[in-house]
Amino acid sequence: MLEGRDFAAASAVGTRERQEDDWGTHAHPPAQKSQGFRAKAAWLVGATAVIGVALYFALAYWPQGSDQDQGTASESAPPERPDENRVGGGSALLVVETKPAGVEVLIGDQSVGETPLELTNLRSGAYDLTLRHPHYETIRLQDQPFTDGEVLRVERTLERGLGKLTVLTTPRNAWVERDGERLASRTPVTLEGLPAGPLELTLGADEHRTALVRAEVPKDGLGRLERTLERIVYGTLMLELVPADATVTLPEIGPPYRPGMRLPEGRYRVVAKREGYVDATREVAVPGNAEARERIVLTPIPQPFTVVATPADASVEISGVDEAYQAGMALAPGDYQVRVSAPRYEAKEETVRHGTEPTRHAVELSKVRQPFTVQAVPAVAQVRLMDGAENYRAGMLLPWGEYRVEVKATGYGSKVETVQHSPSRPTVHRVELEKLLKVGDRFRDCPECPEMVVVPAGSFLMGSPSHEQGRLDVEGPVHQVTIGLPFAVGIYEVTVAEFGRFVEATGHSAGNACYVRTDNNVELRTGSNWRSPGFGQGGSHPAVCVSWEDAQAYVAWLSRVAGERYRLPSESEWEYAARAGTRTARWWGEGESRQCTHANGADASAGWGWVVGCSDGHSRTAPVGSFRTNAWGLHDALGNVWEWTQDCWNSNYQGAPSNGRAWERGNCSNRVLRGGAWISGPRDLRSASRNLNPTGHRIIVSGFRVARTLTP
Repeated sequence: MLEGRDFAAASAVGTRERQEDDWGTHAHPPAQKSQGFRAKAAWLVGATAVIGVALYFALAYWPQGSDQDQGTASESAPPERPDENRVGGGSALLVVETKPAGVEVLIGDQSVGETPLELTNLRSGAYDLTLRHPHYETIRLQDQPFTDGEVLRVERTLERGLGKLTVLTTPRNAWVERDGERLASRTPVTLEGLPAGPLELTLGADEHRTALVRAEVPKDGLGRLERTLERIVYGTLMLELVPADATVTLPEIGPPYRPGMRLPEGRYRVVAKREGYVDATREVAVPGNAEARERIVLTPIPQPFTVVATPADASVEISGVDEAYQAGMALAPGDYQVRVSAPRYEAKEETVRHGTEPTRHAVELSKVRQPFTVQAVPAVAQVRLMDGAENYRAGMLLPWGEYRVEVKATGYGSKVETVQHSPSRPTVHRVELEKLLKVGDRFRDCPECPEMVVVPAGSFLMGSPSHEQGRLDVEGPVHQVTIGLPFAVGIYEVTVAEFGRFVEATGHSAGNACYVRTDNNVELRTGSNWRSPGFGQGGSHPAVCVSWEDAQAYVAWLSRVAGERYRLPSESEWEYAARAGTRTARWWGEGESRQCTHANGADASAGWGWVVGCSDGHSRTAPVGSFRTNAWGLHDALGNVWEWTQDCWNSNYQGAPSNGRAWERGNCSNRVLRGGAWISGPRDLRSASRNLNPTGHRIIVSGFRVARTLTP
């Protein structure tokens, strides 16, 4: 059962408005009391005089008759009863406002109007007020004071009355909705707790038309509603659509259209749509117990159609269109086969979907391709197409046009030439390089560049054998490495002067703190840097207090200045160049006694230690080139400063590259240092000796030398 809606009934408090003298409505001063008495006496005298005058005129104009008639009339007149007629003859005021409006107001048993109500001529006294409405609960206010010249204001909110309604339908078991909410029970049903007054319900049942009904709910009573629902007669709808993939909607009903759908008998608005066509709207009558058939043909909407061809003078053809192609021509929506062609270009055929919006379809023709070959001398030279993404290969098919070709070979000067490639025949272009460098040649690419020497290609055994004195496990296992191509390496370690030119040109900040070894400890000393490492050195000394990151910045700048590919050597390239074809612990042999003849390290002949070095008896760097070269012309391949390499640190050679390339896997926050320093003893001044440091650390014993790739 559905209970009636609750309505909040807020009782407004009625107010009375009274006129008061200056002293209020309570106690009066004694002097004022006597004045009030005299005023009242004067009022009574005046009133008596008025009554006397009124009687005089009444007697003077009374209809003449016998004394007997007059006496009879006087005796038969009923005595005056002031409670029977309260409206009129007075000056009391009544204002009544209610929610809702239209509430009947009674004074005693006399109806005096509906709210909102204002009466200004009520007689004084105490009367009962009644507020009543057929749909709301009655309010009775007893003994309400009416006073001449004063306002009695009454404001009330009436509470809606409740009632019941029995709903009966044919057929039975119909559903009932109230305020859009479907009730749980079906007919017959008695709804309780309904607000009194008019009520709207929606009734429905399968195969019957829904009905909106109105009923009256009696207050505190039981109403009755009976309704017979109209049975629905059904038919079917079948549409033939052109084009067949058009979509159909029936806007006035919920379910989407489907062929042969069942619909109640009646007329329906049918809307057919398809992209590129004018919408079609039809009104179709569906008969009862029969099928309605309707054919709907949509009209296509022509839209501008443009093919934007490259090159611009290409011709455009559209299959199946009688009219010759023109840019912006109007075509109905659909798929069109377009062919674009031009001399010296490869024709293209494409299917273009043309819809409800103007079409701008871009077609870029490819240039006719012909074989392209560069005959380079020497034959091992490498060829690069500078303006293309493709890697060059002899006889490759290229579109006609202009190409810039770079040819390089080890030991030869590179060339860059412009080649015109024909659209009508293959191109064969000959480039002969001039031989410049050979193994052992010394050269300098630019005034700022270090002096380099060309190192031959070859193979060697990297690492130290187990019997080598001073060997550590990080130097094994011994493995073969093949350097496939010659490369160039710096004859000297990068000097203070060379590094200074880089700092001046780039503004590179090499820091103002360097790790220094004191009393067999290492500490970071502020104010120590490559300019002032803590000992005297000139521009020809190797730069120290240089991090791996500083060295990377230097070779990047050098590559830009020289136009060649400068870099740090890989660890295997470094050892290969330092050994210079030897297999002994040092490039000069196995012995330690001749160390100071060939390298700047700790002087073993003076008693091994950290203080006395091979550089004029002091523990410091020596000018580069102060000691003998190895067989390939490298100075200070061992000693003077530890040299940075490109490789990440790995604790052994398991899995190391065998082709001479840098090992870029492992602990890459630390990089490999090779060669030992001026404070290093014989164990570190070996070709296989290895060390490591973090890439950002600037160490007083670390510097670097550069390598350069000779092949493209």
